[in-house]
Amino acid sequence: MTNQSVIDFTEENLIKVPNEDVLHKFIFESQNVRGEIVTLGPSWQTLLERRTYPQAMVEVLGELSVAALLLSATIKIDGTLALQYRGTTGIQLLVAEVFKANFFRSMAKWDESLDGQSTQPNLLREGSLAVTITQENLKQSYQGIVDTQQQTVQEALAHYMAQSEQIPTRLWLAANAQNAAGLMIQKIPGVPDQDADAWNRISQLASTVSKHELLELAPQQLLRRLFHEETMRVFDPNQIEFSCKCSESRTTNMLRSLGEEEVREILDEKASVDITCDFCGKNYIYSEAGVDRIFSESSLN
Repeated sequence: MTNQSVIDFTEENLIKVPNEDVLHKFIFESQNVRGEIVTLGPSWQTLLERRTYPQAMVEVLGELSVAALLLSATIKIDGTLALQYRGTTGIQLLVAEVFKANFFRSMAKWDESLDGQSTQPNLLREGSLAVTITQENLKQSYQGIVDTQQQTVQEALAHYMAQSEQIPTRLWLAANAQNAAGLMIQKIPGVPDQDADAWNRISQLASTVSKHELLELAPQQLLRRLFHEETMRVFDPNQIEFSCKCSESRTTNMLRSLGEEEVREILDEKASVDITCDFCGKNYIYSEAGVDRIFSESSLN
């Protein structure tokens, strides 16, 4: 295998309190189990700085973001993996997208019942979770949907994986206003069991992880804490970055799709057409001259 290293898990090489945006893949030598661990620091803080979310939303949005990165890393796609939750109460919409493997963006919409809340009880009780994979080169998408009757992102995704995937997979997620992190283990498809107890043993070890450890320990330190008796190979980390796909050209095309009559009605009412990106909070403001330009260009095409 290329681009890999065996991490030295000696005490002097351990780093406490992660403040980086990385995803490590790892495998257990001579076992049919692989895994991933992701930590978000600066990129997660950047995302939260762009929008104002109730405290109750920060944890659930962070967990969904981390889950999207973990799931995306298990499959090789030239496109986008998106997790989208739609609810009827509390949370109206959650979206986490991963594109070009190392870039992500996330957003949420909610009703006033969550304003001022500091916890997330029953946030995903009534709704549905969709996992959508879009292959850019093939111009096609795959989507799986499952009703959510669970309280957390972790439980909702476990429900989805049990119903939609044939590969045993387990996830552990955590997020706060400073960091977001997650751990995933998965059986390697098509690889025979050399140790019949490996999956159960590794699952039980991983299950001892706490949210505090996910958020406070660097990946190397956490893997050593959980699996110090196992022989592991850890790949070089992939850097993760928050990025948004919004642009003036995309916004212009959206206004064109609305139609000139509707856009001019908005302009007459508000003196300008203001559009705010739900992911990064960037404002696009179109005056009368800007609207004239958009539709004069449309008439020439």
